[in-house]
Amino acid sequence: MEWYNYTGNAADWVMAGAALGGYFLARDYFSDIIKKDGYDLVKKLHLELLPQLQSNLNLSSINVLDIEVPSYIAGENGVFQDEDEESNLNVTLNRDLKDLKQRLSTSYKLEREILAILNDLEIYGWHLKNDRKQILIELLNAHKATFSRIHNITLYLEEILKRNPPQFEVLEENDGRFGSKYLPPFLQPIDDLSANLIKNQKALYDVGSETPYTFSNTLWYKYFNKGKHLKLYYEYRK
Repeated sequence: MEWYNYTGNAADWVMAGAALGGYFLARDYFSDIIKKDGYDLVKKLHLELLPQLQSNLNLSSINVLDIEVPSYIAGENGVFQDEDEESNLNVTLNRDLKDLKQRLSTSYKLEREILAILNDLEIYGWHLKNDRKQILIELLNAHKATFSRIHNITLYLEEILKRNPPQFEVLEENDGRFGSKYLPPFLQPIDDLSANLIKNQKALYDVGSETPYTFSNTLWYKYFNKGKHLKLYYEYRK
């Protein structure tokens, strides 16, 4: 009986040790998986989404809208055309509109994905360093302000291009739902549409002035001014 107690106790200890060892192995295994999943998010944010954000900030389509929209309404030629050419402004402005609408849609998608990763990183034990995190939040705010203006520009430009030249008359009558002071674009006179479009364009592209658009680009380069090595931006803590 005494021999049985000793061997039984030894067997129990061996089994307990094996179970404990299995626990630690499983814990380390799942910890490694979680760390790797977080690292994949870090790489996606740093090497994919943020470069896409900067690429999407190429808003050259707005550069001469303040000149070409009034020229289109007046029946004149585009900036880069000769006077004896047939105006191609309807074609180029529709191309600009398509480009801006695509970039606007991409901006919503990128903001959503970047914020989701920032919210999830710490669950996986990864942390964006505080100085980089502050710059990135500023960048996202400036980016959002930029595309808020782009949203307005697309609304006004789309309405202008819907109307028939040379009168550009309102296509619908105000049925009394809207006061005269705050008319939606589809009820605004053509001159008001043009003025409102240019106001939003100037809020983004005004040579010599800082705007949300120029500030966004400045912040993107400021964020990456340490280089692009991941360890300069992120750290893993269990």
